[in-house]
Amino acid sequence: VATTGGNTTVEQMAFDQELTISGKNRTLGAGNNNDDQTFGTVTVSNTTAVAGDTAFDITLANTARVDGVLTVGNLVIDGADNDITTLNLESAGLRNTANVVAEFNGADVTRLNLVGSQDLSIHVATIAAGAAVDAVVNAAALTGDLVLAVNGAELDGDADDELIGTAGARDLLALYGDVTTNTDVSGFETVQFGWLAGSDLDDVFAAPRDASGQFDAGNTAGVNTYIVGNVGNVPAAEF
Repeated sequence: VATTGGNTTVEQMAFDQELTISGKNRTLGAGNNNDDQTFGTVTVSNTTAVAGDTAFDITLANTARVDGVLTVGNLVIDGADNDITTLNLESAGLRNTANVVAEFNGADVTRLNLVGSQDLSIHVATIAAGAAVDAVVNAAALTGDLVLAVNGAELDGDADDELIGTAGARDLLALYGDVTTNTDVSGFETVQFGWLAGSDLDDVFAAPRDASGQFDAGNTAGVNTYIVGNVGNVPAAEF
């Protein structure tokens, strides 16, 4: 996929193929080599499994020279014949470039592995649909910094759900919606509940979010700072 914006649907790929979302068309030409690269919705539909391959790979290929940002407005994994349950998402680029997935929706995906060298901000709105399905987001192999926003409604209150940050020291986990969960959280230095309009997270993910419920930190390790960013109009919220 190489566009300068708009929406793209990729149909009927297979696990032995790799999908690259490239900003090259935006950074070609004189004076453009450090431009940001912006996509709308990228939908990956009806991807089929192949014997011996257990995951599908998508690469965010930021082609800016120094510090441009590649943004996908919405990355969707869907289709009646979709076989993707494990997705490897690579954050690629050079120097100080960064990648953003403003919204990720993959109801069939149960494990999202975040890998690569560049800073990544990603908002997981839908993952592992179904009350008895465990969700895992694992960024242990990502060497850039991570900002991970997660819809609390996708965490079913079971410690078998896992959110794993990087080995670095500047990762942020932002939970919103109903955050009543005892999810296993590790590798994040900061955990935030909701965020306001005009905040840094609002700038990245393009919408404010509030949080409510009771977060059980019994399965949380390594967090230095908790931030109550936006609890909306829910006075009974407990954290």
